Amino acid sequence: MKEEKPGKLYVVYDSDKCLGCGMCCSICPKFWEIGSDSKACLKGAVANRLEIAGEDLKCSLEALNGCVANAISITDENGKEIKG
Repeated sequence: MKEEKPGKLYVVYDSDKCLGCGMCCSICPKFWEIGSDSKACLKGAVANRLEIAGEDLKCSLEALNGCVANAISITDENGKEIKG
């Protein structure tokens, strides 16, 4: 049986919603830090979107679930939202 490869996953960040509480940075520091504007910054993102590997999904979902402002979402390559 052929093993199916998972599709691409993306963390999407809406900086306008961010409150700057830093919860995402505490939960998933691999991808999040506080920027100079005192709001979260998604490390390495282009246009507030970052492709992640499947093994990084757990950390990213924890950051999504910890965000009180709902500023973080995760989508697949078709734009379908991944829920935690």
